[in-house]
Amino acid sequence: MLNPNDITEAVNAGRSTRPRRRPSPRPQRIDASLEVPNRPPIGFFIDTMRRQDSRVEVGRSGSNLIHVSSLLDTQFCARKEWLLRTSGDSTVNRTGGAMRIVWALGRAAEHHARLQLLQELRHAAWGVWSCDCGRTRSAGHFDAEARCLTCESTLHNYLEKQVVFAGVTGSPDFIVRDSTGKLIVLEFKSIKKDAFELLSSPQPAHVRQAKFYVHLLHELGEEVDPRIRVIYVAKDYVHGGVYKEYLADAVDLQNPDANIRLAFQEAGRALQDTMPEMSSICQTGGAECTLARTCPVVGRCFAYQTPTE
Repeated sequence: MLNPNDITEAVNAGRSTRPRRRPSPRPQRIDASLEVPNRPPIGFFIDTMRRQDSRVEVGRSGSNLIHVSSLLDTQFCARKEWLLRTSGDSTVNRTGGAMRIVWALGRAAEHHARLQLLQELRHAAWGVWSCDCGRTRSAGHFDAEARCLTCESTLHNYLEKQVVFAGVTGSPDFIVRDSTGKLIVLEFKSIKKDAFELLSSPQPAHVRQAKFYVHLLHELGEEVDPRIRVIYVAKDYVHGGVYKEYLADAVDLQNPDANIRLAFQEAGRALQDTMPEMSSICQTGGAECTLARTCPVVGRCFAYQTPTE
C-alpha cells in the first residue's frame, strides 16, 4: 500500500521560492451573436466552422492536483508542472478541425458503449448521477427514488467520478460493483478500424492508466478488483463486432510496481513548495534538446536558479 507520508514528503519540504506571477492567456470568447446575411454566400457556414475549429484553448494549469494523464507521459517533468502551477501560466492548445472531429468521434463511441452497459447494469454502476437539468447530483449508486426538485427527473445520467489521492487525480471511464462488493474499473478506448482489427492485446499505456485508477480507489479505502480491464471500441464500421475486451495482469495493491511509485513521487515533487531540480535530459542536452524545445516554460526553467543554502 502506498504510504501517503512517503509520497507527500516532497510536497511539504523546503521553503517557497516561487517566481513572480504572470498573467495567464485567456481562452477566446465565442461570439454567438453573429448574424446570418440575406442569401449567405457559399463558404459562409464553412468559414464559421473553421473559425471555431481554429480557436485557441487553454489547458489545465494552476491546480494543486496532477492528472493521471500527465503522469502517463514518459517525459513528465515535475519542474515544468511546478512552474506552470506556481506562475499561473497555462498551456495553449492549437488544434485543427480534423483532430477535433476525430476526438468527437472517439468520445461518441465511448459514450455509446457506456450507455449500452447502463441499460442492464445501471444498479451496479458506481459514479456520479445527475438529473436532466444538471442542478442535482448524487455520488455512489443509482437511486431510483431520488429526484431533482427543479426538473423533477430522476438522477439517471451517469457521470465519471473524480478520485483524488496524494495530489493525483483521475476519472475512470466506468465503474461497477460486482456481487461480492468489489469495484471493477473499466477503461474505454476508441480506435480506428485498421488498428482495431490488428489489436490482439491491450496497449501498455492504457493498462497503466487503468492501474492508476485501481490504486487511487484502493488508497481511498474502496474494495477494488485488482484485475485491469480495457475495452476497445471501433470508431468505424467493422464486421464481426465493434468491441474487444482484455483482462490484463492483476495489480499488487499492497506493493505497487516501480513505475506507479515513481509517478506518485514525481507528482509530489511537482506539488512541493521549492522548485524541483531540472530533468537529467535538459541538464545534459541544454535548452536545445528535444524535450526543452517543446516546453512552454523553457525560458524561465533555464533562467531561474534554485537558491542554495
